[in-house]
Amino acid sequence: SGRHAESAAVLERAASIAPANTSAMSQVAMLRLVTGQENEAIENLKSAIERDPAATSVAMMLSIAQLRRGEPASALKTAELVVSREPKNAPAYNLMAGAYLALKDIDGARRALRAAVAADPKHQPAVTNLAKLEASQGNFEEAYTLYNRVLVTEPLNGRIMMALADIDQKRKRPEDAIRWLVKAR
Repeated sequence: SGRHAESAAVLERAASIAPANTSAMSQVAMLRLVTGQENEAIENLKSAIERDPAATSVAMMLSIAQLRRGEPASALKTAELVVSREPKNAPAYNLMAGAYLALKDIDGARRALRAAVAADPKHQPAVTNLAKLEASQGNFEEAYTLYNRVLVTEPLNGRIMMALADIDQKRKRPEDAIRWLVKAR
């Protein structure tokens, strides 16, 4: 819309006045992502990272944009850069897993998700994604254990209960599946 374009123009001016300010450039990129200008947004994010290589949040946005644009190898490289600087960054490992999955590398995704869970055992997206991956590979016991870890902190999470019901159904345990379905409603 016109307001987005106007906002982007103001932020671009601010970024040109203070080139070391990666915040303005990353805000321009976010506006461009919202308005569907992915190519320009990615260029803005790359520019912001060149200005400030330590800008983790900018690198994370870039990795997400690259993944959304169908560039999993670039997304993986960007997420690996974040992890090299911040080895305990669970969301970055989670992004790496998404890139590995897009590259059809199940083992790479599993390694990245396990690293995410090791970095932060309470990072629910990584725990849930690892559980989904294990379930998709037929590792139902591992998936069940992981999903139950989420229920410890989120005892009313209906999506997790539905996933557990699905696993119980696949394990030919209909009574347990029904118990989870009843609990989930």
